[in-house]
Amino acid sequence: MARRRDVDADDIGLVEVELDTNDLEAAGCVVCALGARRPRLPTAPQVQLPVSGAYVHSVAALVADAHALQRENQELRAQYELVPAHNAGLAAHASVLHDRNLAILHRAREGYRAGMTRLEQALLSRERVERDYADLEGRVADFRARADRTEAAETLLRVERDSSAEQYRDLQAQLQATQDQAADYAAQLARASAAPPPSSVPLAGLFAAQGERDDARAERDDLRVALAAAQAALSPVQARADAAEAERDRVRQLVATAKQQRDDALAERDRVTRVLVVAEQACDGALDMRDQACRISSALRRERDAAVTERDQARQAVAPLELQRDTAVAERDRARQAVAALEQQRDAAVAERDQARQAVAALEQGRDAAVAERNQAQPGGE
Repeated sequence: MARRRDVDADDIGLVEVELDTNDLEAAGCVVCALGARRPRLPTAPQVQLPVSGAYVHSVAALVADAHALQRENQELRAQYELVPAHNAGLAAHASVLHDRNLAILHRAREGYRAGMTRLEQALLSRERVERDYADLEGRVADFRARADRTEAAETLLRVERDSSAEQYRDLQAQLQATQDQAADYAAQLARASAAPPPSSVPLAGLFAAQGERDDARAERDDLRVALAAAQAALSPVQARADAAEAERDRVRQLVATAKQQRDDALAERDRVTRVLVVAEQACDGALDMRDQACRISSALRRERDAAVTERDQARQAVAPLELQRDTAVAERDRARQAVAALEQQRDAAVAERDQARQAVAALEQGRDAAVAERNQAQPGGE
């Protein structure tokens, strides 16, 4: 069954809604509602035509049979005029179903392609999100390790700062004690300088005072050396304390930066998690759309197979009708040939009848002439 060329799937108007399996049901056309009706064949002719050239017993009977065959042929022709209309109806019905199936299949393919495109985009987005999530996890782990190292360094610096402060306080106490001792020695030295002259002081007392003075001077020199050493040792300790405080401030800044980066990483991880959830939902929707497109494609294949089966059945139903039509046409041609032979025989019989009538007329004229001559001859004989 040939498909009509004047109808294209792109020319068919469809409502732009979501395709559903209910769209694949029959549209309820007239042919489907009423059912295909086959033309009723007349009964077989009961007239037996003589063979061409055979002896005809009765021309009138043969003419009556010819008229009967002509009437049956007209009835058969009227019946077979329904066959092209029936075939045209089946062809239109199959063409409408075919075009509708093509349009639905076209929409299903477009939906399937769109679903596959969305699925690929969702999968690519999911892969990108997973990679970003893995990178963020690595960055978070790095930040955590740096935060742990920073906390350990901060603890170590705090301990070192406490020990440096305690050492600084000890050195300050030693310096104060040394300064007090130096002041005491200076006072003793001043008192020793204010002693009476040697002429009025006993010699033993003088020697003792000089010895104490020498001892005080030696102790003072030792204290001065110890004070200088303490001051020299205090400068590196102060520098170390200042450096420790600067390092503490820098570590605090690093800790604050690490906390901010950790918070940013956690916020980014939450955002990526939300994006991943949305991507998974889109992927699930694309998978559902692909499954729906597969179901629609299967239903379209089944409907197409049903339409092909119906077309084959229509062809099988039309084939016997066409064979019977060809047989009837052959019988009609043979009847026409027989009627033509009968008409020739009738024409010959009519010609013979006319010749006989002409001969009878000539005989009647001769008879009339003879009667007239006889009538004329009778008065002369009297």
